Amino acid sequence: MAKDNNATGTKAITDEMLMLIDSSSSQEFADLAMPDKLRWFQLDNQRLQAQKVALERKQKGYGLTATIADGMLTVTLPVNDPLEKSSTGKTLAVATTHGNVKTALTVNGKQVVIGVNAYIPVD
Repeated sequence: MAKDNNATGTKAITDEMLMLIDSSSSQEFADLAMPDKLRWFQLDNQRLQAQKVALERKQKGYGLTATIADGMLTVTLPVNDPLEKSSTGKTLAVATTHGNVKTALTVNGKQVVIGVNAYIPVD
């Protein structure tokens, strides 16, 4: 694992990381120069960390709760505070599931999946 190298929070590559890099079975990877291997390792680690965070957030459903009672589907979702600006900057997200979220609800024996985007257009 990378360790803090100084007060700026930069990371140092440890011997364990170098051993992991050198033990790769991929010929393409093995042919890379050491600086390229280190960069590849850092990018791959960043990608894996981002996927882990996204999965954890999705599994939590971003605070989504849903019920079905008396023929009505009721969905509740926390309001963003502060409002989140979209990647394009054209909207402010009031509440969102950030994609589709699988729920424990079923209809006709099938799992219900919910995706919500409540937003305000930016003028």
